[in-house]
Amino acid sequence: MTISFCGLKSFAIIDAVLLAAILTKVGLCPLFFICRLGVGGCIMSHSEQFVEKIMVLVQPIVEGAGLELVDVQYRQESAGWMLRVFIYDKDGISIDHCARISREVSHLLDVEDIIPYKYNLEVSSPGLDRPLVTERDFERNIGEKVTLVVDEEGKSKECVGHIKDVGDGKVTVLTESGQEMYPVDEIVKAKLVIEF
Repeated sequence: MTISFCGLKSFAIIDAVLLAAILTKVGLCPLFFICRLGVGGCIMSHSEQFVEKIMVLVQPIVEGAGLELVDVQYRQESAGWMLRVFIYDKDGISIDHCARISREVSHLLDVEDIIPYKYNLEVSSPGLDRPLVTERDFERNIGEKVTLVVDEEGKSKECVGHIKDVGDGKVTVLTESGQEMYPVDEIVKAKLVIEF
């Protein structure tokens, strides 16, 4: 990441505290903040650190409620920083589940004070249209119909079928032409086929 402030300096890495100090200075020159990154916003490199810490803190709360922690996302959006916690239960997620986890996570994060920015907390189920990414995502959906895009020797192949088995880093799908097995790390995209 390269950051230039009034043409005075370039930084290879910037700390959030330093960023705040720079941005509150007035009078040196017109205040312009230019940041180049591969993906995301200027402070997004910190979000991965927060997500790891938050997952470690939140996991016992979610498991204590008899639920499964699916994912945690922390990103800057137009409304500010959003912290999303996705939870799962085979019988479905209710508003009461979300409210309970939200209260407990909010309290814990206030006590631990690991996120230095103002943020909004959102707790929800992952939703039907959530992409399947991890081996556990596929395990949760054994028997369900999916569409997979697989990278086979640099070429994309689409496969539609029902998840038959998951294990050892591979997903077995039962298609119209038979049974096919794909390593999870070669699956480029996977989504449930929602049938009504």
